[in-house]
Amino acid sequence: MKLLKLIILSFTIIIFYACTETIGTNSKDIIFPEENVSFQFHVYPFLKLNCSYAGCHSDESAAGGIILTSYSTLFASPGMIIIGEPDKSRLIQIIENKLPHFTLFYRGNITENNKKGMRTWILEGAKNN
Repeated sequence: MKLLKLIILSFTIIIFYACTETIGTNSKDIIFPEENVSFQFHVYPFLKLNCSYAGCHSDESAAGGIILTSYSTLFASPGMIIIGEPDKSRLIQIIENKLPHFTLFYRGNITENNKKGMRTWILEGAKNN
């Protein structure tokens, strides 16, 4: 029984460590490709680190009534993402400093690659991939 608990604990630690390493701790760790941007591997980790954490646009906080924790919540706020039109998408306007953002926002963590990748994802159809 003791061995089983040790195995379960070890497995849990390994899983937790693997998940945190997948997302990274900084936007600079998220490298968007030139094409075929993935929601799961690029957009979601980017949003998780920059937008959808506690106190901002998480399910619990919903700053400004906006939640950015999943693919579906991105589209729940009209105009946040306009498929095929990054210049008209509010999210792009905010991360590119073209629209004001009134809460704590770590713009310095967002790289040019992140901005271009988010634009590419929207241009490619903002797929849930």
